[in-house]
Amino acid sequence: MKTEAIGRVRASPLARRTARELGLDLHTIVGSGPFGRIVKADVLLKRPVEKPIVTSQRRASEPAPHNIPSLGVVSNEAAAAPNGARRATYQAPCIALTIDVAVDALLTLRSELHVALAAQGVTISLTAMFTKALGLALGYVPSCNATFADDAIIRYGRSNIAIGHWAFPDRSAPVISDVSGKSLSVVSRELRDLKDQIRQRQLGPKDGLVGAATLINLGTQRIRHFDPVVTPSQAMVLGIGVAELRPTVVNESLGIAKIMTVTGGFDHRVVNGADGAELLNAFKRLIEAPMSILV
Repeated sequence: MKTEAIGRVRASPLARRTARELGLDLHTIVGSGPFGRIVKADVLLKRPVEKPIVTSQRRASEPAPHNIPSLGVVSNEAAAAPNGARRATYQAPCIALTIDVAVDALLTLRSELHVALAAQGVTISLTAMFTKALGLALGYVPSCNATFADDAIIRYGRSNIAIGHWAFPDRSAPVISDVSGKSLSVVSRELRDLKDQIRQRQLGPKDGLVGAATLINLGTQRIRHFDPVVTPSQAMVLGIGVAELRPTVVNESLGIAKIMTVTGGFDHRVVNGADGAELLNAFKRLIEAPMSILV
C-alpha cells in the first residue's frame, strides 16, 4: 500500500490530506498504524475541539456555591491530556466472542516441563504457552493475522504478538515476533527478557515491532472475564481470564475441571464472526491438547 514519508514522519496519503485540511502538523501526531505510521484516525484525534459556551444564571453579586462544580466547567487539576496510548485507543466496529477452555492438560504439561528442564535452568510461563498457542492459531486462521489501514487490509505471514498487560500507559505494548516460528522455550525466554526491560524502563515508546494481534492475560489478577479492546490498526485481541475449578461435563458425566474464559475482540472491518470463532476454537484445541505447541 502506498505510504508517504514526511521528513521522519510516516503517514498515509489520507492522513496527510486530512492533516492539511485541519491545519495540523504531522510531526506532532503519534501514529498508531503499522511501524508507527500515522493514519486518518490519529489525525482526527488530534484535531482541535471547539470549547463549549457555558452560560450561568447566577447574578454577579451572588457567591458561588461551595464544593459544587459548575456544569461544563473543568478545573485545571482535573483536565489532563490523554497520553499516547490512550489517544490511540478508539472504538472500531468490534465484535466479542467468548469460549471456555480447559487447562488441566496444559498445567500438567507445564509441571512436567519444569522438571525436565530444571537442569538447564529453563522455565516456561503460562503467558508463553498462551502466546505460542495464539501464534499457531493465527497461522491456522490467517484472516485474523492482519492490520487495518486507511484503504487496505494488510495480512501477515508471521505472527507478531503484542503483550498488552505489560504495557505502560505511555508506551506501546512489547512485541514477540514470529511466535509460530519459534520454540516454546525461546518464546518464554524472550518474554522474560522483555519483562525485565520493562521493569528497568529500558523500552522506549516505539521500541519493538508492530504486532498484528495482542494478548492480554489478566488471570494473575484473578479476573474471570473481560471484553478486551482491539488496538487501532490490529484485527484482534485475545483476553484470558483466571483458570478456576468449575463443574463441567466430561464423557456425558458431570465432573470438575480447571476452566478459563477466553474472549476474542475482533475488528469487524477485517474479521467476520465465523473467522473469529474459528480462531478461538483453534486456540482452544491447542490449549486442551498442549503437546501440539511443542512441535
